[in-house]
Amino acid sequence: MTWGPLKDGKTGIPLFNSAAWKIAKNILELIKNGFVSDPPGIQLYYCIGFDEKAAALPIYRCVRGTNMVEGGVHTHLLAKLPSHGASVRHMVACLLDFVLRHNLHVGHFNSTGKKYVGHDSIWLLNSIQELEITLAEGYGLPPAPLAWVNGNLYQQTEQSVGIIKIPKSKQQYLARMQGTRIAVLPVHTVAEKLLFNDLLRTSPAFQSCKTAISTAATAIWNREAEARPDIFYKPEEQLMAYLNGNYKDSANVRQSCSQARGQIEPLEQTLQDPKRATRIVNALSGPPVRHSVTVGFNIPSNASNTTNSVLVPSRTPEFAVLNNIPESAASATTSLSIQQVAASMHVPEPPQKTRARTCPRCTVPNCKGKPPASPNYKV
Repeated sequence: MTWGPLKDGKTGIPLFNSAAWKIAKNILELIKNGFVSDPPGIQLYYCIGFDEKAAALPIYRCVRGTNMVEGGVHTHLLAKLPSHGASVRHMVACLLDFVLRHNLHVGHFNSTGKKYVGHDSIWLLNSIQELEITLAEGYGLPPAPLAWVNGNLYQQTEQSVGIIKIPKSKQQYLARMQGTRIAVLPVHTVAEKLLFNDLLRTSPAFQSCKTAISTAATAIWNREAEARPDIFYKPEEQLMAYLNGNYKDSANVRQSCSQARGQIEPLEQTLQDPKRATRIVNALSGPPVRHSVTVGFNIPSNASNTTNSVLVPSRTPEFAVLNNIPESAASATTSLSIQQVAASMHVPEPPQKTRARTCPRCTVPNCKGKPPASPNYKV
């Protein structure tokens, strides 16, 4: 009831008309019937730690709505992106690096309840796990629990990431198709919007334009486009559309926000109150669940011939019980790890035979150097 009667600064129409109030009542009915409440038996909020920099306030994780994206990714993404030199390849590389690190650290915490400790090279982790499984089988050691899902043992995805080359001059093709030296475009860049505001304050030709742009004002704009590379040609229709559209709408928004400032300030004080955290109820957290993938192994087509040449796992049942996975998945994990290690072993090449040394002048292998001068030689 506080925000609905607020009126628009230009039209005088309230924020909520009769149709909007009807929709609001329907939403309240949904809330009353429990359709937007948390489902029973599913924990959506749980404490994950305490903020030592804020008087040990509890930190809660929310797994409902868009908070998993806004709070878990977008909040931390800004600090990982480059502040300068952000080319397309640089930006894509930073995004891929952030996704890898974020999924690795968050996935480990969600499955074990502990912070991730170690490096972020999944390729090196895969090789280490394959070596551990191979050594355990070769020396008869007891199997170790699988703390990592090795992607080398499963079928690889066919997805790929590519970057489309962006032309240096994005408007050059458009200008060539229009038959002009500079492309004809609506007011769309920050530089053009700033120029439009400046001309309305300083140019008499623009100041006389209330609802329509005159020919003189259009000529002034196009002269600016001739002199500046970030300004584009405009006909009268495009300048008039911006004047009666986005420009006046922005002024109306600023005026409406100024009028509603009195209702916004109490809400801001409530949201910024440091005592709000004392009313948060700590929910019980469930036990962590370890990641486990039991299907999709990259079994070669000649598996029957391959398994005969690979050491047959002798501790497969014990390995399956330890990791709580089916015996077939344990057997595939062990066998494929041994195959990966065998395929990655480097066989040294035989040393190449060096060429016999020769004299740099006469190219004779057994040259003893320059002979002594003859005693009968005369100058």
